[in-house]
Amino acid sequence: MNRRSFWMFIMITIILVIIFWNAGGSRVKDLAPFYFKKIIGETAEVEVGGFVVDSEVASTPSARQKGLSGRDYLQLDKGMLFVFPEADIWQFTMANTNFPLDIIWILDDRIVDIAHAVRPGVDMITPSAMANYVLEIRGSLAQQQGWQVGDIVNIEF
Repeated sequence: MNRRSFWMFIMITIILVIIFWNAGGSRVKDLAPFYFKKIIGETAEVEVGGFVVDSEVASTPSARQKGLSGRDYLQLDKGMLFVFPEADIWQFTMANTNFPLDIIWILDDRIVDIAHAVRPGVDMITPSAMANYVLEIRGSLAQQQGWQVGDIVNIEF
């Protein structure tokens, strides 16, 4: 991409953000990160039992630390997929999170643990098994979809 194309892309992006902000109000700030990451290829589709969650990918230490903190809303079909360099017991916190989340620990292609509808303010959530992926989705969605430990997970980056 040459310099002129790059700046044209930036200007169009800024204009679109302004338009979406005016059309969607405060929810745009919660949706914008997903769409920006989709443009630069940092998203994944996570499918469990036929239900697909369009997920932002958090694969760097800073992205994993920030997570979904500071957002006010999460659409039903959106989430965040935390990608770790190796399987381990990955603890999570709900610091600065403004709504309940389901936290799903995944080892390779199977759910190994689920914390349902974790409320903001909970200090540390420790899984019962090692995982190399963790998916955060809207609170109670995993239960509504009937997801259970042992279910197969298909991740498409």
